[in-house]
Amino acid sequence: MDNDCDGVIDGLRIRITDIGDDQGRVVRVNWTRHGEDAPGTEYDVTGYTLYRRIDDAKASAAPVKAAPPGLWDYVNTIPAHGEDQYFVLAPTLGDSTSHDIVWSVFFLRAETTDPLVFFDSAPDSGYSVDNLAPPAPSGLQAASVPGGTSLTWIESQVPDLFYYRVYRGATPDFPLTVDTLVYFTTGLAWLDPQTDPARPFYKVTALDITGNESPAAVVESTTGAGDATPLAAVLHPNRPNPFNPTTTFAFEVPRDDRVTLTIHALDGRVVAQLVDDVLAAGSHTATWRGEYDDGRAAPSGVYLARYVTGGVSTSRRVMLVR
Repeated sequence: MDNDCDGVIDGLRIRITDIGDDQGRVVRVNWTRHGEDAPGTEYDVTGYTLYRRIDDAKASAAPVKAAPPGLWDYVNTIPAHGEDQYFVLAPTLGDSTSHDIVWSVFFLRAETTDPLVFFDSAPDSGYSVDNLAPPAPSGLQAASVPGGTSLTWIESQVPDLFYYRVYRGATPDFPLTVDTLVYFTTGLAWLDPQTDPARPFYKVTALDITGNESPAAVVESTTGAGDATPLAAVLHPNRPNPFNPTTTFAFEVPRDDRVTLTIHALDGRVVAQLVDDVLAAGSHTATWRGEYDDGRAAPSGVYLARYVTGGVSTSRRVMLVR
C-alpha cells in the first residue's frame, strides 16, 4: 500500500508516511518550514501545532480531505527554530490492512506571537500499518490420547496477539493453505478428534489483530498414548458437546499433582465431582453422565466444567440436551 500523502496551503506543506517495521498505530508527519519561520519576517512563527480530526476508526475507500473547521484533537506542538524540515510522530485512529484502509486526517498550524495570527496547512490523510508478524509459537507437542491427537504449545509473547491457526498435512513441508487449515483458537491446546493417517503432520501459527501471520511452528516431539508429559495444564473441549447422555473430557497434567474436575451450574453450585485425586503427569480422561452426584438426572442447560491443578484453573462450557 502506498502511503505518501501531502497537503499544502499558504506556504505550509505536510507529508504523512507510515513507520516501517513497527507494530503500527503511528505515522511520521513532516513539513518544510513556513516562510515566516525565519529572521526579519513580518510575523514571528514560534511553533507548529499538529491536529488530528475526530473520526471513527473505520475503513474508507479513499483519503478524506476537509477544511480545518470541525472537531480536531490536539496532537503535539513543535517549537520553531528555523529548520528547513520538521518531523514528528503522530498516533493514528487504527491500523490498515490489505483489505481495509483506516485513514487519519491531520492538519498543521504555524503559530505566531499573536494568537490571532496563524497559518494552516491543508488537511491531509495518512494511515499506519502493523508491519511485524508475531513470532512462531514454541514448544509444539503432539500426543496420541484417547479420543484423538492432543496438541499443546507455548504462547507467543506479543501485545497484539489475536488467535492461533492449526494446520494438518500429508508431508512435513506441506503448505499453509485454506485446504490444510483445520482449526483456530485463542487457547494453547487442541484435541484433534479426526485422526487422519494420510495427514499426520501438524503446524501452528499465531496471528495478530491486523492479520499478520507468524512463521509456522512444527511439532517438536510426538508421543503415543500414555507417553506424553504435557508442558501445561490443559482441559480440552469435551466430546461430544452438546451431549446426551454422556460426554468425555480429556485433560493434561504437567506433573504429579492433585487434580479436581467439577461440573457447576451457572450460578456456581456444584453439580458433579468428576475427579478429586492426585494424578500422575500425562493425559487423562473423565466422563460425565449428565447426573448430579446423587444420581439424579441433571436438566437440560449450560454448565461449566472447572479443571484445577497446580494453581491453574480452567473452565469450559458444557451443554446438556435432553
